[in-house]
Amino acid sequence: MKNLIHPFIIVFYLFIALPVSSQIGVGGIPPGIEHKLFLRSSVQKHITPVDFDVEMLKSEDRADARAGYPLRIAKIIPMELDLIRDGEWISLPGGQKICQLNISAPEALAVILYYNKFFLPEGARLFIYNTRGKQILGAYTSTTNAAGKEFATEAVSGDELVLEYIPPVVSSVEQQEPEILISGVGYCYNHIYSDDQMQLRMNESGSCEVNINCPEGAEWQHQKKGVVKTVTPIGSNSYLCSGSIVNNTSGALIPYYLSAHHCFYDDFQNRAVFNRMIFYFHYEHPGCSNPDEEPKTTVTMVGAECLVDIGIEGGSDGALLRLNDDIPLEYDVFYNGWNAEETPPSSGVGIHHPRGDVKKISTYTQPALSGQWWDGEFRGAKNAHWEVTFSATENGHGVTEGGSSGSPLFDANGYIVGTLTGGNSSCSNRTGSNLYGKLQHHWDKYTQQMKTYLDPGETGTKVLPGRYSDVQAKANFKTDVSSIYVNDSVKFTNLSLGAFNSYWEFPGGTPSMSTAKHPVVKYETAGSYEVFLTINKEMESEQIYPETVLITVEERPGSVIAGSLTARVNENKNAVDLSWEGHGKGLSSELERTEKEQVMRWDDALFSASTRIAKEGTYDILSRWTPEDLNKYQQIDLTGIYVSVDNLNSTYFLKVIQDGETLYRGEMKGFARKTDNYFRLPQSIKIDLTKDLYAGYEVTHKTGAIPVAYDKGPVRKNRNFVRFGNALYKAEDYSIQGNWNIGIQVNSIKKPEYIYDIYRDNQLIASGLQKNAFSEKISDWSTFPHCYCITTRFRDVPFLPGSEQVCVEAPDISSHLSFVRINPSSGEVQIFSKSPIREIIVRDAGGRFIYSYNPGEVISAFIPSKNWNKGVYLIQLVTDDGNECFKIVK
Repeated sequence: MKNLIHPFIIVFYLFIALPVSSQIGVGGIPPGIEHKLFLRSSVQKHITPVDFDVEMLKSEDRADARAGYPLRIAKIIPMELDLIRDGEWISLPGGQKICQLNISAPEALAVILYYNKFFLPEGARLFIYNTRGKQILGAYTSTTNAAGKEFATEAVSGDELVLEYIPPVVSSVEQQEPEILISGVGYCYNHIYSDDQMQLRMNESGSCEVNINCPEGAEWQHQKKGVVKTVTPIGSNSYLCSGSIVNNTSGALIPYYLSAHHCFYDDFQNRAVFNRMIFYFHYEHPGCSNPDEEPKTTVTMVGAECLVDIGIEGGSDGALLRLNDDIPLEYDVFYNGWNAEETPPSSGVGIHHPRGDVKKISTYTQPALSGQWWDGEFRGAKNAHWEVTFSATENGHGVTEGGSSGSPLFDANGYIVGTLTGGNSSCSNRTGSNLYGKLQHHWDKYTQQMKTYLDPGETGTKVLPGRYSDVQAKANFKTDVSSIYVNDSVKFTNLSLGAFNSYWEFPGGTPSMSTAKHPVVKYETAGSYEVFLTINKEMESEQIYPETVLITVEERPGSVIAGSLTARVNENKNAVDLSWEGHGKGLSSELERTEKEQVMRWDDALFSASTRIAKEGTYDILSRWTPEDLNKYQQIDLTGIYVSVDNLNSTYFLKVIQDGETLYRGEMKGFARKTDNYFRLPQSIKIDLTKDLYAGYEVTHKTGAIPVAYDKGPVRKNRNFVRFGNALYKAEDYSIQGNWNIGIQVNSIKKPEYIYDIYRDNQLIASGLQKNAFSEKISDWSTFPHCYCITTRFRDVPFLPGSEQVCVEAPDISSHLSFVRINPSSGEVQIFSKSPIREIIVRDAGGRFIYSYNPGEVISAFIPSKNWNKGVYLIQLVTDDGNECFKIVK
């Protein structure tokens, strides 16, 4: 949580949300969350005894980090809990029974559970979630059972969690009993990001580090998919390290994991340590800048066996493990290649998780040197390490830190040549040394030899490329839409597995081809278009083509149908009449021009949770609607406000604010808590659609924290605000997960979905038309011919290209007779003369002069007569051919 810069603190105390799962499970929502049973105060809590000083542990961690030891994130507290014995059995509506076990570790950032036994009978399910219900692991099933019985489950955010067991459906077959025996609670206190989608700490590494998806990592997108972060329980602590999945010469994809001995100390013979290891895959940020939120791509596995362990003292500090389970194909993991020869790598990179952060890359451009590890305590074998110095690059100067231990060093060909032991580089000592245990020494220099597993057929291979599964490479993609309008765009998302290069073909689109991972393509002509994606694994130069995918492009409703525009001189030869046809349905404005009453709000659900503002005082709790939200309307009148509150002992006032001015403030009376309260305003407020609108309530509380209600989320960013001391603060900046329960009741008139503009000789002569016809009055035909075209404007897109032009010639008026008449619809006197008019004189029935008008030697003119009194009028035309008189009746 960010530190606040003003005198209030926001604290969580209740959540209900959808599940989040990283470890292998079948998903689903626990019945206890569906029925809100995890909120029961009667459920017994098993309290973890905390008999250590967290600050003292952190001080020890700082000293250990300087000494190059792995990063400790948790203290393991021994506990003996049996889910079935110590849990509470609860009956659900309908008769189903579940067992819940509630574990509390006071003030922990997160909790990791370690098990002596983990066995679920067929048909049973197990969920684990925090008591806010925000983070959910599982459902675990019999397919999760650990072969060696020991197990671990990944960190769950917060200091309290629930295990929920759902037994199998009763059958005639005798079922085995579950065995969920907890032996320890990992009390996470350091290098943990206490987020409700619990992952290990992000943005904690040094500021000079470079994200793997910066340009520096562009050529390492295969290799990065094999680099893994681990959490390992050693003794009474849990530690962070890095390592890589590696290939072997057998042709079989065996899940071997290469790291460093010192990530496990001397516990390589302790099966329980490795059975409880947690492996984090794809913990990375998709962009180059540091992330604002936890990665969504991370997946985990649990458990391994240590095959080779080569110590630091007199050795090269290497370890080779085999995961207990095969890695699922959908994890899209790359089994990295390796180079066990003695030749020094001339350049390359290190890929790692410094301080448990998202994946980083460090680049070296000078040849590695042979070196020997010596830290004052342990002395490695002579020339058993590669010593490299990392270089500055475009986006930083990558180094190594605690948590990077065990990570791979790659040569220029993308092959692993070593595993990190340590060094003295840092963001404050960027040219310091980094020592990697040589794979060439791990290979066959000691009693335990990695070649036994990485070259099981004794082929003598010392250099092996990396690979994906033969069946893993698969071209696959999705689109945000499959049917669009002309001039719209489609975003293509590449979901391919094992792809190094992607080549797209978009016949009929712009661009027509692309090598971008997630291209955006525009289509300017209606029709159906095929899309092709070719992926290239590069290693085997294998290409895979997907099935053909069609994108349908339609003309946008309202766009002018080609060839439909007509332009003609009317029968009276005093106007040009235009008409055309548009695609699709009629103008929405024709159906929505009357006021429509509606509620506008950001929350999808009503009261679900509360946040406390931990200081008494007066605050405004406001939701915001921007001009972008309001611009689809011609008019909005605010008539009422909906709010939900969680305290009846405070004083509340409804508030409406725009452009810094309070448009309304009225006391709230007669409302209930934890429900939707509607308040109608004494009179409606016309909203300025060009300015931000804030609506909500003012709350004053004099005794302690103020509960503020919100929904279950997800939060709509830049929509929920707290105002204190005339300053606005975004709710999401303080980890609020939902939206304030605020809505506004409005009477609104929508803008038309589209309108037409008329151009004559490329000059705009009329705009905002909502009908498919227009008449231009013409008083002087001497300027003709003229050419007309129509453009369409839409509410949500720019102008479309105009229609084809239609040109109009001047009419032949040589035989036309003069006339004067009143147009009843327009209220105008229409005048047409067979020769240019010098003057128009208007008299009443008695011949008395009313006024005269000089139209400027035209043959056509219009005189407004809407306000004339009823009666008879005499119109005299003075022309070059003489005078003509006409009588009209109004």
